[in-house]
Amino acid sequence: MVNPQGNDFQRNPADKNNGKFVTLPEFLELAKTKAVVGILIHIPNAPYLASKKGLDIVGAVTTALSNATFDKQTTQQVFIQSDDTSVLSKFKDIPSYKRVLYIEDKIDDIPVETVEEIKKHAEGLNLPKTSIVKTSDSWLVALTNVVKELKGANLTVFARTLKNEYMSLAFDYWSDPNVEIATYIHTAAVDGIITDFPATASRFMSK
Repeated sequence: MVNPQGNDFQRNPADKNNGKFVTLPEFLELAKTKAVVGILIHIPNAPYLASKKGLDIVGAVTTALSNATFDKQTTQQVFIQSDDTSVLSKFKDIPSYKRVLYIEDKIDDIPVETVEEIKKHAEGLNLPKTSIVKTSDSWLVALTNVVKELKGANLTVFARTLKNEYMSLAFDYWSDPNVEIATYIHTAAVDGIITDFPATASRFMSK
């Protein structure tokens, strides 16, 4: 189990070695069995793996999704995420899939020309949360215009990664992850959040 706040602050140490890895087909079968509203598949380093290791990750994902009939239904939304637009472009002919561009680095603004280029390859973006709400020394400073600019171009915006550990929360959130969720959903008006604690987010959304 990863410890994003460092080994001095271990996440659930009693269960740190529990659980198991699952294959993509197993994950897709679980998603169908549990009838979740959607799935997100992140595809990193695809060009490197193809050219240096001979691994066709894009092909493997496409085949697995097709075998599970996710390309033939619209009940469960499929998000394909990558930091490489060439990877996202390979899924453009499957209209039921939503393509998400993963932005690694923090940004404070985004030019119109860049937004128009993104729209050629993706329907949404996954941004670091600090690209949306500025902080300084763990205090909130201001909202950026990034969400407004992207949503003005009809792009979906996701903020990442929200956590429950108080060390990850700005002082203004009063050590309450619900306050942080409310800030991104209601104040910053993002379309969705990426979180390590889905139960917390689900409970907040159901209120």
